[in-house]
Amino acid sequence: MLLKKQLDQLLPYCHVLSTVRQEDDEAGWLAARTHGIGGSDVGAICGVNNWSSAKQIYFRKVGMYQEETHPSNAAQERMHFGHMLEPVVADEFVLRMQEVANYHCIEAGCTFSNNAKEYLLANVDRFVCDEDDNIVGILECKTANENMNSEWDQGMVPQSYYYQVQHYLHVTGLTHAWIACLVGGNKFYIYDIFYDTALYDGFILPKLEYFWTNNVLKLQEPDPMPADSDFYDALFSPSKVTGESVEFTDGSFDTIADEIMMLKAQIKELDAQVKERQAVIKQALGDNLRGYTSRYEFTWAPRSRSGVDTNKLRQQYPDVYEDCMHVTEYRQLGIKKVADDD
Repeated sequence: MLLKKQLDQLLPYCHVLSTVRQEDDEAGWLAARTHGIGGSDVGAICGVNNWSSAKQIYFRKVGMYQEETHPSNAAQERMHFGHMLEPVVADEFVLRMQEVANYHCIEAGCTFSNNAKEYLLANVDRFVCDEDDNIVGILECKTANENMNSEWDQGMVPQSYYYQVQHYLHVTGLTHAWIACLVGGNKFYIYDIFYDTALYDGFILPKLEYFWTNNVLKLQEPDPMPADSDFYDALFSPSKVTGESVEFTDGSFDTIADEIMMLKAQIKELDAQVKERQAVIKQALGDNLRGYTSRYEFTWAPRSRSGVDTNKLRQQYPDVYEDCMHVTEYRQLGIKKVADDD
């Protein structure tokens, strides 16, 4: 836990809002987060989180659709083990940083609120301190599966994580942070993050200010984002379909439909162009596994995929087929033009 000396270091910039710890009282910890915008909210509000949106964060802040916006079981499992592995990641960070400096990490164990804008909150994983117990920065601990290794190996820190750390630096007044990530259980990456004033003040902060003052405080839902498409699939499930029709008198829906049709046509054309160019490379590779230029490496590698022959299974083992049958219900959005423009 933080010592008074370390807290005094932060006091010009932030203060302790709550000392409730997630592992001790998750409901109380989540309640404290409704008083403002936390680091994990920032990416969604700024539109750089593929799995959440400003609208979904809004619902959580104002107490709407709490069950629908609650993380899935799979997401909860990821978060659970990510939290369990935090000490492991922090310890490994300290061990690897010994070659650079005699640093150690201290768990904050509290929620911080920015002094200038109290709705800006931070739940920092660890503070990094020197041998004199002075805070030198923030450590954000992450875990990822093996599928993310190529991105982390190339230094491609997910943008949502980057914004999260920028937010923590702003709230605390610090200028240096590290992101340490354990990937696939056996690869470890450490990246320095420095406070980017232009990015935060010029882009992130205006987004957060607008969200808090114009959406949350005025109870106005934010505009939809890409992640909301999947969210609405869950919110308006097949079991709730009434079979009724609704007429959209707002002409903007014609415009939206036109745009969707145009974009789909562009995607189809671009996909065809990609396949055409891939064919050129495949022709040049022939039976060779790899090809090179001064800038690129090409591989056309053999792969295999196992699957079940469902037709054979249904014909030869109908009882087993029926017993293993699983029906997934979902709704499919269709758009069909029924009249030409006047």
